Amino acid sequence: MLTTRSTASRHEALHALRVAAERGPLPFPTVAAVVQAHGLSGDDLRTLLADLRGGGIDLPASLAGAPTPSAARAFSPPPALTEVIPSPRPERELFRGDEVLDLSRMSLADLGIAPTPSPPASAPDQGEELGCDEDDREPPALNLVALYRAQIAATPLLSAEEEVRLAQAIEAGLLAEERLEVIHRPPHAVRDLRALVAAGRRAYGRFLQANLRLVVSIALMYQGRGLDLLDLVQEGNLGLIRAVQKFDYRQGNKFSTYASWWIKQSIGRALADKCRTIRFPVHVVERLVKVEATAVRLTEAGQEASREAISEITGFPEDEVEALLGLPRTTPLDHAAAVLGTARLHDLIDRYADHHAEPELLGYDADDVHRALALLSEREAYILRQRAGFDGEPATLDEIGRSLGVTRERVRQIESKARPKLTARLHEIGRPTLSRSTS
Repeated sequence: MLTTRSTASRHEALHALRVAAERGPLPFPTVAAVVQAHGLSGDDLRTLLADLRGGGIDLPASLAGAPTPSAARAFSPPPALTEVIPSPRPERELFRGDEVLDLSRMSLADLGIAPTPSPPASAPDQGEELGCDEDDREPPALNLVALYRAQIAATPLLSAEEEVRLAQAIEAGLLAEERLEVIHRPPHAVRDLRALVAAGRRAYGRFLQANLRLVVSIALMYQGRGLDLLDLVQEGNLGLIRAVQKFDYRQGNKFSTYASWWIKQSIGRALADKCRTIRFPVHVVERLVKVEATAVRLTEAGQEASREAISEITGFPEDEVEALLGLPRTTPLDHAAAVLGTARLHDLIDRYADHHAEPELLGYDADDVHRALALLSEREAYILRQRAGFDGEPATLDEIGRSLGVTRERVRQIESKARPKLTARLHEIGRPTLSRSTS
């Protein structure tokens, strides 16, 4: 079982890196992020690198070959991606934001893993031990969420001092941009202002990048409410952008606390606008989300999610809880099919479809339609009459099929072939009444 899970994780990581390699050369951070996201061991990593080399994928220089680490260096796995990186000590110089980290000298030895040569061609692969040929195996689906989380986790978190410094740089850049647009200045002053603008934009980008993990952690709380996780993250990122623009470092607040409100508001608005056929105000959706989440927690705890219990936990009046739970909501089609059954669902769709709005019959005299039906076969005319409701209520495919002793699919096939014939006969008999009256 462990071998199977390990092999599956390695194949998923291999597929993810192959997809990433199609966009350009593989940088070391991408390889390291994918390896950590899939929890590969040292042996799995060595096999993965061999598979990449065998597939003709160029590896970073630090992974193509590295010296074996000394025996004194013990293996230690890389830190978890979600680990909070401690703030730098006061005596250390902080990054300005325009430095480029040199990764060319980083190797597997820095991770405590020594690369080994590729296994010989005759050696059986783990996939062969399981009786499955890798070439015949369908490539695993790329886990975009895991890949995205691995990429954003590679960016260090900001300390409170860094947040203030970046916010000051952003503010200085905005002021410099305003002065460049309004006042004519000498060339040396323009260069200084443009340098401030560039520094502010770099600080803005770094501020956003370092807080993307906050968006994901909040978006996870809104799963299962109508939007996919990546869509929730996208909406939350819009709130993060707004938070960076509005953040006032002078008030002494921590940015994550301030940004959480904007991120939640952005996601809440998206759920209100995009997930319900009947749109509710944002404040109603927020209270509804709280009520529904409380009901789920009570149910999972084995308690009754009664109106009184929800009211006591949320602090909302009981009549408001009842009104929120009674709001109309749409039912997904797949859920309706599971409850009603496919045949019953098709019957309801056929029964309530608007069969009177047949485009090819609009504007024709009833006598012309009856004469055209008489030119069709008896069964074709019968099906079209029943479907259009000429002799009463429109009939469903199942009802017509039972009366003729055939399946609903056969009735549908006959109907689809008879409609063009009816239209052609109507054109032969005469033009629509509307055209006659206007000619």
